[in-house]
Amino acid sequence: MKQLISTNFNKFLKISALTILLFVPVAIVSAATLYFSPSAKDVNVGDIFVAEVRLNTEGSDINAVQGNIVIPAGIFEFVDTGKGDSILNLWAKEPSYSRESETLSFIGGIPGGFKGDAKILTLVLKAIGEGTAVVSFGSDSFVLLNDGMGTKTSLNILDMSVRASVQSNAVFINEWEEISGEDKTPPENFEVKIGRQAAVYEGKYFISFSTRDSGSGIDYYQVKEGEDGEWQLSQSPRVLQDQNLKGIIYVKAVDRAGNETIAELAPRKKNVWYLYLWILFIPILIFIFIKKSKIKYQKSKIHIKN
Repeated sequence: MKQLISTNFNKFLKISALTILLFVPVAIVSAATLYFSPSAKDVNVGDIFVAEVRLNTEGSDINAVQGNIVIPAGIFEFVDTGKGDSILNLWAKEPSYSRESETLSFIGGIPGGFKGDAKILTLVLKAIGEGTAVVSFGSDSFVLLNDGMGTKTSLNILDMSVRASVQSNAVFINEWEEISGEDKTPPENFEVKIGRQAAVYEGKYFISFSTRDSGSGIDYYQVKEGEDGEWQLSQSPRVLQDQNLKGIIYVKAVDRAGNETIAELAPRKKNVWYLYLWILFIPILIFIFIKKSKIKYQKSKIHIKN
């Protein structure tokens, strides 16, 4: 139990440290590039298309990214994001879209750091108007070096230009559906961890869980407490309803293609009602055995006399 609590506390410290690093004044050195793949695209009005948001560290060791992507309204409509195969595996802020600012924002970390060129997330848009527009990174996007000081790098930003046109007899394309439809691989296996800390959740037991999906990305999690429980949509961490820890716990991870992986956590406190029954009936059984033995013995004496 101490090890589980320590694991959850360490995760809390990592997220806290990441959040602090994102807001403290830092020096600017080195370089990195945020870009889209492809960098330009032609689509038909009505098409749903995807683009990868990528990071090239340009030889630097990176451990955190903050991104703000501006999506022009009128021509594009935000549809979804996918985190499948993302280099970011610790999300201080999940990707979220604001219609008011027309901006998709996220904050993610890479424990241990990363060097190279990798995908951050998949951006899914729908062309709803004719014209050419640019999907761009906001000026408040940045990346941090894995140097223990949260040093902010200088940043090269490459935007994406998309032209949407109206064509007669055009067949609408849904690239996101095609990607999801090709995904036959379930999310990776994972563990459900249990913990309890006096400072959080009023000292109640809670579980934490997380996994990755290299295809279409994780869509949602469900939790079921006990064999007879019902599946409920949930997020990690989750405060347990059964604070007695008597029932098995199931956590289901479902990706956007509908593939699923289920993890189990065995009961920590076994139901021992049958032990009480044994304690109650053992003296009775002993009494019956002795009673029968005496009767049998008495009968045998009578038989011998006769």
